[in-house]
Order: sequence, then C-alpha cells, then structure tokens
Amino acid sequence: MWTLEEEHTIVSRIRELLRCKDIIGQNFLYDAQYIARHWGLGVIPMFDTMIAQGVAWPGLPKALDFLSSMYLPWHCYWKDESQEADDKLDDSIR
Repeated sequence: MWTLEEEHTIVSRIRELLRCKDIIGQNFLYDAQYIARHWGLGVIPMFDTMIAQGVAWPGLPKALDFLSSMYLPWHCYWKDESQEADDKLDDSIR
C-alpha cells in the first residue's frame, strides 16, 4: 500500500509515540505482542480499558462498543461497517 520509504516513516513515527509512558489502550496487550514481534518494541500500557472494565464490573461486557456506549456522551459504533462494504470496490486506490 505504501512505498518502503513511506512505511519506514510511518513505523518510525508510531515507534516514537509508543515510547511515551502514558499509553492507554483497549486490550492493548494483544496489540503489544505484534508490535514487539514485528517492530522490536516492547510496549506496556499505563492503562488498559478492557482490563479496568473487567476488574470494576466483572459481570458486564468488556468490548469497546459496549464501553463507548456506556462511558461516552456521544456514541457512534463504526467497527463492523466494513462488513457492509461493497466487495467490488478497489481498496488499492489512495
């Protein structure tokens, strides 16, 4: 999708951001294993919303769509929109 130079720039900037000590994520330890494997960067979040939800409210769902609907004043769930996408569209167009 990107040239080698573009991808290098993108990954370098993401690595800079992830060196910050204040990383907050949703189920970030899952992502951290891929970041470590592919980019060689060990990242441990300061706060994980999924873990916090499970500790605070063990009987409630921990999925991001549920959390955003409960904690944000304006909720718009978008993650499953790709399932409605037209398969005939060319994703390679930038």
